[in-house]
Amino acid sequence: MRPLCSLVALFLLGSAALEAQEPEWKEFRSPADGFSVLLPGTPEIEEENVNGVPTRYFTVKFNQRGFNVTVSDAGQPIPPSAVDNLMNSSRDHMAAGFNGTVSDERPIKCGQHPGRRFLITGPDSWAAIQICVAGSRSYMLSAGSRRGPWPAEIVARFHNSFQLFPIAGSAASQAAPQELVWKGFRSPPDGFSVLFPGDPKLTEQKDDEGIIHRRFIVQLKGRQFSVHCADYGEPAQPFAEQLKNVGRDALVNYVKGKVSEERPAKCGLYPGWRIVITTPDTWFAYQYCVAGNRSYMALARSDGGPLPPEVVAHFHDSFKLFRPAPPK
Repeated sequence: MRPLCSLVALFLLGSAALEAQEPEWKEFRSPADGFSVLLPGTPEIEEENVNGVPTRYFTVKFNQRGFNVTVSDAGQPIPPSAVDNLMNSSRDHMAAGFNGTVSDERPIKCGQHPGRRFLITGPDSWAAIQICVAGSRSYMLSAGSRRGPWPAEIVARFHNSFQLFPIAGSAASQAAPQELVWKGFRSPPDGFSVLFPGDPKLTEQKDDEGIIHRRFIVQLKGRQFSVHCADYGEPAQPFAEQLKNVGRDALVNYVKGKVSEERPAKCGLYPGWRIVITTPDTWFAYQYCVAGNRSYMALARSDGGPLPPEVVAHFHDSFKLFRPAPPK
């Protein structure tokens, strides 16, 4: 029987490590455990009973680094009064396993459920941990390394991608709206990747000023997810804020809405913003980025009210930029 703290060995050691080059991230779903997450590979799955609690480990080992999701099912709902003690105990076991110290600890929300994030630093190891508690289950996400800390954007990609959904057959699943099934999409000519809840349709046009507009759209009942890429044919970054303002104001005027939220949100190294526009009937949340010759708008639209924040975050956080492929 393996105690919780031996997760250190589980995802930092072993001969089943992946190649040194980081593979493409892809969504992994466990319907039996009610979660999805982005991982840089297909996880190894192990199961055991820890002190009478069924526990499952989902692990990707990667060049002396590792990503792990551990799910423990207590068999009955964990009372709110016990959540803090459970997270404290998990934190202390992990710190002991690393022979390390805890820092940067803060509460978070996993959708509507309580959670916590913290860092553990040991003599020769490092880990960024996220714990979530929902129903009878606790979920621990661990990004660990024996080669120094992971870049902050890698940890954020892993932690922010974690989503909870009702487990098939449960009472909650019968009452919940249909769950979105996300899949990775890449556009090498446009230099971006994103998660879409379906296969996008592409439209393309050139406007009177010679700007090429490409739109990738997934249309669902009452909801739409899209990425709009505009290629200006010359560097656009110096005019990023001006382009953002023009695009925002054009959308506000077109839908006769108002801006309810606007804040900076970098797209990797590139300037970006997240903006919410509302009308009496429709709700828009988009991430706007400018890189090289292009601007990008990753837009989530909903008729009749806002989308759940975790759905919007999942879509926006999955949007990544890379160097576009040269034209053929």
